[in-house]
Amino acid sequence: MVKYLALTIISILLLACSPTRMLNGTWTGVGDQIDGAKWDVVLTVKNADINIDYPSLKCGGEWRLVKKPETTIEFKELILFGADKCDQGVEVHVKKISNDKLEVLYYLREYDPTNPVATAELNKVD
Repeated sequence: MVKYLALTIISILLLACSPTRMLNGTWTGVGDQIDGAKWDVVLTVKNADINIDYPSLKCGGEWRLVKKPETTIEFKELILFGADKCDQGVEVHVKKISNDKLEVLYYLREYDPTNPVATAELNKVD
């Protein structure tokens, strides 16, 4: 019984400390590429499930957690549909600006090893 209780408490603490928990909800905004192209962004986060959709590009998929430093969460983007319309394997850095605003930086290291190739400001809608 004590072992079961300890495992339950540990599970609850791990869920509460999940780095993606602070992102729970739906976020929308517009991405802005360095070449001037713009596209819609819809990010949906429910606990560890992080789904990304780019409706105007007709592609989307998942963000997979890579690491969570002190201020920015790093993801790797996996495009699951419309792969011919979006780059695969983009490195995504997310910083929470406020309870209802995220800053997103997109890195494609093969194109530019140090600077983001696109940015987005996302607003929480629910």
